[in-house]
Amino acid sequence: MNWSYLAGFIDGEGSIGLHKNLQRPNSSQHGEYRRGFGWHFRVRIGSTNLSVLKEINQFLNHRTRIYNDHRPNRPKVKMCYIIEFNHNEQRKILPKILSHLVIKREQVKLVIEGLNLLQEHSHDYTPNDGRLEKIFSELKTLNHRGQI
Repeated sequence: MNWSYLAGFIDGEGSIGLHKNLQRPNSSQHGEYRRGFGWHFRVRIGSTNLSVLKEINQFLNHRTRIYNDHRPNRPKVKMCYIIEFNHNEQRKILPKILSHLVIKREQVKLVIEGLNLLQEHSHDYTPNDGRLEKIFSELKTLNHRGQI
């Protein structure tokens, strides 16, 4: 296992995005967002091969957790496992794989920029919301599937 392999796996099986988490009424689980939402970058890998995800996790010194994406309403579908990286893990891993990426290089550049913007301020307030909105839109365009 090495950074090139991990980059290839993320290029092929990975998912990279930015989510706007709306605050639920009467929810204090993540504190109150002054503007009603918070930003969350999501980087994860899905695979039906649990052993390769365990190997990735071992390579990363067990920084991440692996969970299954069991869907009881689809019993004939093979079990899928997911490894998801939190913001701190993304800050450590993404710069190391950036030069090895082919397909998702632009998405990762945007995530790195966005994580830097979030790190400058708290999650409940950032003057960088305008730029984060643009990153949100750019990622949505880059991740678009289907006909153009």
